[in-house]
Amino acid sequence: MLHHELYQVIDDQEKHKVIASLKRLDLKKGDFVFWENEPAHYVYYVKSGHVKVFKVSEDGQETIFDIYNPNSFVAVGVLFNEPQVYPASASVIGDTILYAIPVHVLEDAIVAKPESARAWIRYMNQRLTFVQRRLSQQIFADSQVRFKRLISYLANKYPTKEEGDYLLVSIPITKQELAELLNIRRETLSRMLSKLKEEKACIIKNKQVAVLKQWLMGE
Repeated sequence: MLHHELYQVIDDQEKHKVIASLKRLDLKKGDFVFWENEPAHYVYYVKSGHVKVFKVSEDGQETIFDIYNPNSFVAVGVLFNEPQVYPASASVIGDTILYAIPVHVLEDAIVAKPESARAWIRYMNQRLTFVQRRLSQQIFADSQVRFKRLISYLANKYPTKEEGDYLLVSIPITKQELAELLNIRRETLSRMLSKLKEEKACIIKNKQVAVLKQWLMGE
């Protein structure tokens, strides 16, 4: 966290207060970080592992909004937002280490310096824009277009390497979690992946995606 750009812009005195307030959490796969509508006492920083943020509908359908990788802040939307409750639930994917930062401590640190306030507001606006875009895509774009955009997004977040005409993307999530990110049924995803495999456009194996670069760049 010490090297994260959002932490770096905080006033030096406030940095000491933030560090002194940190609570380390060592979590195992499937452990919950927070529940939807629970009072939001903390913002979280991912030191290692991954956190998924999701909602569950009344009929039990889970929709994943995002997967947070190391060096990410989770639940910044609760900052300066009364009443402070979590708008969704979060759990960890695999063994994960988090730092819990008290909301009031982080809010005080953010507003202590104008440059810090501007940087955090900019970041929160970007997160809001991302969520709005995701919701719009789920409503208006077909599943294959959503899948292509999701793979592009994951390629920017996780380790990638080029291998001939293909881009290899290592992702920490299962096919079920991919389906939840796309808000489609697992069976729908399986049919789509089978078709893309036949077309040699995209192959998923052992949490690694091999995607044809030309297909990925096209609309």
